[in-house]
Amino acid sequence: ILIEKGLKTIPICENFFSFDKIHTAMYHMKDDITKTPCNQSLRLLANKGFNIYLKKELFQRMNSIKIRGVIYTLLNLPPFYKNTGVVTISRGNLASILCHYGHMLNIPMTVVIPQYMDDERNKLLNQYKDLSINVIAYGRNMLEVHEFAIALAISSKLFYLDLNDHPYMIIGQATMGLEMMRQVHDNIDAVILPTTIDGCNLTAGIALAIKERNSKVQVIEVQVVAIDYWLQKVRSRTTLCNELNFRPVTEYKACALENLPNCLIDEVITIDQTMITDAFECLSKSEGLRDYHAAIALAPILTGQLDKLKGKSVLIPLYGVTDSFIN
Repeated sequence: ILIEKGLKTIPICENFFSFDKIHTAMYHMKDDITKTPCNQSLRLLANKGFNIYLKKELFQRMNSIKIRGVIYTLLNLPPFYKNTGVVTISRGNLASILCHYGHMLNIPMTVVIPQYMDDERNKLLNQYKDLSINVIAYGRNMLEVHEFAIALAISSKLFYLDLNDHPYMIIGQATMGLEMMRQVHDNIDAVILPTTIDGCNLTAGIALAIKERNSKVQVIEVQVVAIDYWLQKVRSRTTLCNELNFRPVTEYKACALENLPNCLIDEVITIDQTMITDAFECLSKSEGLRDYHAAIALAPILTGQLDKLKGKSVLIPLYGVTDSFIN
Protein backbone atom coordinates (compact mmCIF):
# COMPACT_ATOMS: atom_id res chain seq x y z
CA ILE A 1 0.00 0.00 0.00
CA LEU A 2 1.38 3.41 -0.93
CA ILE A 3 0.09 6.94 -0.85
CA GLU A 4 1.32 10.12 -2.45
CA LYS A 5 3.55 12.48 -0.52
CA GLY A 6 3.24 16.22 -0.31
CA LEU A 7 -0.41 16.85 0.50
CA LYS A 8 -2.23 16.42 3.78
CA THR A 9 -5.46 18.31 3.23
CA ILE A 10 -7.16 15.99 0.75
CA PRO A 11 -8.04 12.33 1.36
CA ILE A 12 -5.54 10.09 -0.42
CA CYS A 13 -6.59 6.84 -2.04
CA GLU A 14 -4.66 3.69 -1.29
CA ASN A 15 -3.09 1.97 -4.28
CA PHE A 16 -2.87 -1.76 -4.74
CA PHE A 17 -0.64 -3.55 -7.20
CA SER A 18 -1.97 -6.39 -9.35
CA PHE A 19 -1.64 -8.05 -12.74
CA ASP A 20 -5.08 -6.70 -13.68
CA LYS A 21 -3.78 -3.17 -13.18
CA ILE A 22 -0.80 -3.89 -15.44
CA HIS A 23 -3.17 -5.17 -18.12
CA THR A 24 -5.46 -2.15 -17.76
CA ALA A 25 -2.47 0.21 -17.86
CA MET A 26 -1.31 -1.38 -21.12
CA TYR A 27 -4.71 -0.72 -22.69
CA HIS A 28 -4.93 2.89 -21.48
CA MET A 29 -1.42 3.74 -22.69
CA LYS A 30 -1.59 2.03 -26.07
CA ASP A 31 -1.62 5.34 -27.95
CA ASP A 32 1.08 6.94 -25.81
CA ILE A 33 3.90 4.38 -25.86
CA THR A 34 5.80 2.56 -28.56
CA LYS A 35 5.69 -1.20 -28.90
CA THR A 36 9.44 -1.77 -28.83
CA PRO A 37 11.19 -4.64 -30.67
CA CYS A 38 11.72 -7.98 -28.96
CA ASN A 39 13.59 -10.50 -31.06
CA GLN A 40 16.29 -13.13 -31.01
CA SER A 41 19.88 -12.09 -31.53
CA LEU A 42 21.65 -14.18 -34.14
CA ARG A 43 25.08 -13.04 -32.97
CA LEU A 44 25.11 -12.40 -29.22
CA LEU A 45 26.71 -15.47 -27.57
CA ALA A 46 25.18 -17.80 -30.16
CA ASN A 47 28.63 -19.37 -30.63
CA LYS A 48 28.59 -20.31 -26.93
CA GLY A 49 25.24 -22.07 -27.12
CA PHE A 50 22.93 -19.35 -25.81
CA ASN A 51 19.67 -18.30 -27.47
CA ILE A 52 19.45 -14.64 -26.44
CA TYR A 53 16.37 -12.51 -27.02
CA LEU A 54 16.56 -8.73 -26.52
CA LYS A 55 13.68 -6.48 -25.51
CA LYS A 56 14.85 -3.13 -26.85
CA GLU A 57 13.18 -0.58 -24.62
CA LEU A 58 15.94 1.87 -25.46
CA PHE A 59 13.92 2.42 -28.67
CA GLN A 60 10.96 3.56 -26.59
CA ARG A 61 9.85 7.19 -26.87
CA MET A 62 12.50 9.35 -25.19
CA ASN A 63 14.68 6.19 -25.17
CA SER A 64 13.63 4.93 -21.75
CA ILE A 65 11.43 2.37 -20.01
CA LYS A 66 10.70 5.13 -17.48
CA ILE A 67 8.36 6.70 -20.04
CA ARG A 68 5.83 3.96 -19.29
CA GLY A 69 5.72 4.86 -15.62
CA VAL A 70 5.74 8.62 -16.14
CA ILE A 71 2.91 8.57 -18.67
CA TYR A 72 0.76 6.20 -16.60
CA THR A 73 1.27 8.36 -13.50
CA LEU A 74 0.45 11.64 -15.21
CA LEU A 75 -2.62 10.18 -16.92
CA ASN A 76 -3.92 9.04 -13.53
CA LEU A 77 -3.26 12.19 -11.53
CA PRO A 78 -6.29 13.46 -9.58
CA PRO A 79 -7.64 16.78 -10.97
CA PHE A 80 -6.31 18.69 -7.96
CA TYR A 81 -2.72 17.66 -8.70
CA LYS A 82 -3.10 18.32 -12.43
CA ASN A 83 -3.72 21.94 -11.48
CA THR A 84 -1.20 22.36 -8.65
CA GLY A 85 1.49 20.27 -10.29
CA VAL A 86 4.07 17.56 -9.74
CA VAL A 87 7.48 17.66 -8.11
CA THR A 88 10.09 14.97 -8.43
CA ILE A 89 13.84 14.45 -8.27
CA SER A 90 16.36 13.32 -10.87
CA ARG A 91 20.08 13.07 -11.36
CA GLY A 92 19.44 14.78 -14.66
CA ASN A 93 19.00 11.80 -16.98
CA LEU A 94 15.23 11.78 -16.61
CA ALA A 95 14.69 15.53 -16.21
CA SER A 96 14.11 16.07 -19.93
CA ILE A 97 11.56 13.23 -20.03
CA LEU A 98 9.59 14.69 -17.13
CA CYS A 99 9.67 18.20 -18.57
CA HIS A 100 8.59 16.94 -22.00
CA TYR A 101 5.51 15.09 -20.75
CA GLY A 102 4.58 17.74 -18.22
CA HIS A 103 4.60 20.26 -21.06
CA MET A 104 2.75 17.92 -23.45
CA LEU A 105 -0.02 17.11 -20.95
CA ASN A 106 -0.18 20.69 -19.64
CA ILE A 107 0.68 19.62 -16.08
CA PRO A 108 2.93 21.95 -14.06
CA MET A 109 6.21 20.06 -13.52
CA THR A 110 9.03 20.84 -11.13
CA VAL A 111 12.17 18.71 -11.31
CA VAL A 112 14.82 19.09 -8.63
CA ILE A 113 18.31 18.02 -9.71
CA PRO A 114 21.70 18.20 -7.94
CA GLN A 115 23.61 21.46 -7.97
CA TYR A 116 26.35 20.02 -10.17
CA MET A 117 23.73 19.59 -12.95
CA ASP A 118 23.19 23.35 -13.29
CA ASP A 119 24.11 23.27 -17.00
CA GLU A 120 21.32 20.73 -17.59
CA ARG A 121 18.94 23.02 -15.71
CA ASN A 122 19.77 25.99 -17.95
CA LYS A 123 19.41 23.87 -21.09
CA LEU A 124 15.95 22.63 -20.08
CA LEU A 125 14.70 26.05 -19.02
CA ASN A 126 15.77 27.43 -22.39
CA GLN A 127 14.07 24.55 -24.17
CA TYR A 128 10.81 24.82 -22.22
CA LYS A 129 10.18 28.53 -21.93
CA ASP A 130 6.98 27.77 -20.13
CA LEU A 131 5.85 28.91 -16.70
CA SER A 132 4.50 25.43 -16.02
CA ILE A 133 7.99 23.84 -16.29
CA ASN A 134 10.52 24.49 -13.55
CA VAL A 135 13.93 22.92 -13.02
CA ILE A 136 15.75 23.61 -9.76
CA ALA A 137 19.40 22.77 -9.13
CA TYR A 138 19.88 22.25 -5.40
CA GLY A 139 21.91 20.06 -3.05
CA ARG A 140 25.24 18.24 -3.08
CA ASN A 141 23.70 14.76 -3.21
CA MET A 142 20.39 13.03 -3.90
CA LEU A 143 19.35 12.95 -0.24
CA GLU A 144 19.56 16.73 -0.03
CA VAL A 145 17.72 16.96 -3.35
CA HIS A 146 14.99 14.67 -1.99
CA GLU A 147 14.57 16.62 1.26
CA PHE A 148 14.25 19.89 -0.65
CA ALA A 149 11.63 18.39 -2.98
CA ILE A 150 9.62 17.01 -0.06
CA ALA A 151 9.60 20.43 1.62
CA LEU A 152 8.49 22.03 -1.64
CA ALA A 153 5.72 19.46 -2.09
CA ILE A 154 4.37 20.20 1.38
CA SER A 155 4.58 23.99 1.14
CA SER A 156 3.14 24.21 -2.38
CA LYS A 157 0.70 21.27 -2.17
CA LEU A 158 2.35 19.41 -5.02
CA PHE A 159 2.20 15.75 -5.97
CA TYR A 160 5.55 14.19 -4.99
CA LEU A 161 6.34 11.60 -7.66
CA ASP A 162 8.72 8.89 -6.51
CA LEU A 163 10.22 7.62 -9.77
CA ASN A 164 11.23 4.29 -8.23
CA ASP A 165 8.55 3.27 -5.77
CA HIS A 166 5.31 5.00 -6.63
CA PRO A 167 2.69 2.37 -7.59
CA TYR A 168 1.83 4.11 -10.86
CA MET A 169 5.50 4.04 -11.86
CA ILE A 170 5.73 0.33 -11.00
CA ILE A 171 2.52 -0.55 -12.85
CA GLY A 172 3.41 1.52 -15.92
CA GLN A 173 6.89 0.04 -16.23
CA ALA A 174 5.60 -3.49 -15.62
CA THR A 175 3.67 -3.22 -18.90
CA MET A 176 7.00 -3.92 -20.60
CA GLY A 177 6.97 -7.37 -19.03
CA LEU A 178 3.49 -8.05 -20.35
CA GLU A 179 4.35 -6.71 -23.79
CA MET A 180 7.55 -8.74 -24.22
CA MET A 181 5.89 -11.98 -23.09
CA ARG A 182 3.21 -11.48 -25.72
CA GLN A 183 5.89 -10.84 -28.33
CA VAL A 184 7.65 -14.15 -27.61
CA HIS A 185 4.25 -15.88 -27.28
CA ASP A 186 5.13 -16.75 -23.64
CA ASN A 187 7.65 -19.21 -25.07
CA ILE A 188 10.81 -18.34 -23.17
CA ASP A 189 12.81 -20.31 -20.61
CA ALA A 190 14.36 -17.52 -18.56
CA VAL A 191 14.32 -13.75 -18.17
CA ILE A 192 17.29 -11.93 -16.64
CA LEU A 193 16.33 -8.66 -14.94
CA PRO A 194 19.15 -6.24 -14.02
CA THR A 195 19.14 -3.75 -11.14
CA THR A 196 21.35 -1.39 -9.17
CA ILE A 197 18.82 -1.26 -6.32
CA ASP A 198 18.35 -3.63 -3.41
CA GLY A 199 14.66 -4.61 -3.31
CA CYS A 200 13.98 -3.22 -6.77
CA ASN A 201 10.28 -2.63 -7.46
CA LEU A 202 10.87 -2.28 -11.20
CA THR A 203 12.22 -5.83 -11.21
CA ALA A 204 9.42 -7.16 -9.01
CA GLY A 205 6.71 -5.51 -11.12
CA ILE A 206 8.06 -6.91 -14.38
CA ALA A 207 8.52 -10.32 -12.72
CA LEU A 208 4.85 -10.34 -11.71
CA ALA A 209 3.78 -9.68 -15.29
CA ILE A 210 6.07 -12.47 -16.53
CA LYS A 211 4.91 -15.04 -13.98
CA GLU A 212 1.24 -14.28 -14.61
CA ARG A 213 1.78 -14.97 -18.31
CA ASN A 214 3.88 -18.11 -17.75
CA SER A 215 4.68 -19.30 -14.23
CA LYS A 216 7.28 -21.74 -15.58
CA VAL A 217 9.60 -18.97 -16.79
CA GLN A 218 12.68 -18.67 -14.59
CA VAL A 219 13.15 -15.07 -13.45
CA ILE A 220 16.72 -14.21 -12.46
CA GLU A 221 17.63 -10.89 -10.89
CA VAL A 222 21.19 -9.65 -11.37
CA GLN A 223 22.27 -6.99 -8.91
CA VAL A 224 25.45 -4.93 -8.83
CA VAL A 225 27.40 -5.34 -5.58
CA ALA A 226 27.99 -1.58 -5.41
CA ILE A 227 24.32 -0.60 -5.10
CA ASP A 228 23.14 2.94 -5.64
CA TYR A 229 24.10 4.39 -2.24
CA TRP A 230 22.28 7.72 -2.43
CA LEU A 231 19.12 6.21 -3.85
CA GLN A 232 19.09 3.69 -1.02
CA LYS A 233 19.45 6.58 1.45
CA VAL A 234 16.48 8.33 -0.15
CA ARG A 235 14.38 5.15 -0.04
CA SER A 236 15.20 4.63 3.63
CA ARG A 237 13.77 8.08 4.36
CA THR A 238 10.44 7.25 2.71
CA THR A 239 9.73 4.74 5.48
CA LEU A 240 9.96 7.38 8.21
CA CYS A 241 6.50 8.12 9.60
CA ASN A 242 7.42 11.73 10.45
CA GLU A 243 8.96 12.77 7.15
CA LEU A 244 5.87 14.80 6.26
CA ASN A 245 5.63 16.25 9.77
CA PHE A 246 2.21 14.69 10.24
CA ARG A 247 0.93 11.18 10.78
CA PRO A 248 -1.56 9.98 8.18
CA VAL A 249 -3.47 6.77 8.75
CA THR A 250 -1.39 5.08 6.06
CA GLU A 251 2.15 6.30 5.58
CA TYR A 252 3.90 6.35 2.23
CA LYS A 253 6.33 3.48 2.14
CA ALA A 254 8.98 2.37 -0.31
CA CYS A 255 9.23 -1.27 -1.38
CA ALA A 256 5.55 -1.70 -2.19
CA LEU A 257 6.27 -5.23 -3.29
CA GLU A 258 8.52 -6.21 -0.39
CA ASN A 259 6.46 -9.35 0.22
CA LEU A 260 6.54 -10.44 -3.42
CA PRO A 261 10.14 -10.89 -4.64
CA ASN A 262 10.55 -14.18 -2.76
CA CYS A 263 7.81 -15.77 -4.84
CA LEU A 264 8.53 -13.92 -8.10
CA ILE A 265 12.31 -14.02 -8.34
CA ASP A 266 13.72 -17.52 -8.69
CA GLU A 267 17.37 -16.58 -8.29
CA VAL A 268 19.42 -13.53 -7.35
CA ILE A 269 22.99 -13.11 -8.60
CA THR A 270 25.36 -10.35 -7.53
CA ILE A 271 28.16 -9.13 -9.77
CA ASP A 272 31.08 -6.75 -9.45
CA GLN A 273 31.21 -3.49 -11.39
CA THR A 274 34.34 -4.65 -13.22
CA MET A 275 32.36 -7.50 -14.80
CA ILE A 276 29.97 -5.04 -16.44
CA THR A 277 32.63 -3.39 -18.59
CA ASP A 278 33.33 -6.55 -20.59
CA ALA A 279 29.61 -7.23 -20.97
CA PHE A 280 29.01 -3.66 -22.17
CA GLU A 281 31.71 -4.04 -24.82
CA CYS A 282 30.35 -7.45 -25.86
CA LEU A 283 26.86 -6.03 -26.37
CA SER A 284 28.18 -3.02 -28.25
CA LYS A 285 30.39 -5.11 -30.55
CA SER A 286 27.75 -7.77 -31.23
CA GLU A 287 24.59 -5.67 -31.53
CA GLY A 288 25.81 -2.11 -31.93
CA LEU A 289 23.79 -1.23 -28.81
CA ARG A 290 24.92 0.50 -25.62
CA ASP A 291 22.81 -0.20 -22.56
CA TYR A 292 24.17 -0.29 -19.03
CA HIS A 293 21.40 -2.42 -17.52
CA ALA A 294 21.56 -4.98 -20.32
CA ALA A 295 25.29 -5.26 -19.62
CA ILE A 296 24.47 -6.05 -15.97
CA ALA A 297 22.18 -8.86 -17.11
CA LEU A 298 24.73 -10.16 -19.59
CA ALA A 299 27.69 -10.17 -17.19
CA PRO A 300 26.95 -13.43 -15.30
CA ILE A 301 26.52 -15.26 -18.61
CA LEU A 302 29.97 -14.14 -19.72
CA THR A 303 31.53 -15.21 -16.42
CA GLY A 304 29.99 -18.68 -16.56
CA GLN A 305 27.60 -18.17 -13.64
CA LEU A 306 24.63 -19.03 -15.85
CA ASP A 307 26.01 -21.87 -17.97
CA LYS A 308 22.90 -23.84 -17.01
CA LEU A 309 21.01 -21.64 -19.49
CA LYS A 310 22.96 -22.91 -22.49
CA GLY A 311 20.59 -24.21 -25.15
CA LYS A 312 17.66 -22.36 -23.58
CA SER A 313 15.80 -19.24 -24.66
CA VAL A 314 16.91 -16.32 -22.51
CA LEU A 315 15.36 -12.84 -22.62
CA ILE A 316 17.27 -9.70 -21.56
CA PRO A 317 15.68 -6.21 -21.44
CA LEU A 318 17.49 -3.06 -22.51
CA TYR A 319 15.97 -0.33 -20.31
CA GLY A 320 17.52 2.65 -22.07
CA VAL A 321 18.01 5.90 -20.14
CA THR A 322 17.52 5.64 -16.37
CA ASP A 323 18.70 7.61 -13.36
CA SER A 324 21.22 4.97 -12.32
CA PHE A 325 24.29 6.43 -10.65
CA ILE A 326 26.55 4.75 -13.23
CA ASN A 327 24.18 4.81 -16.19
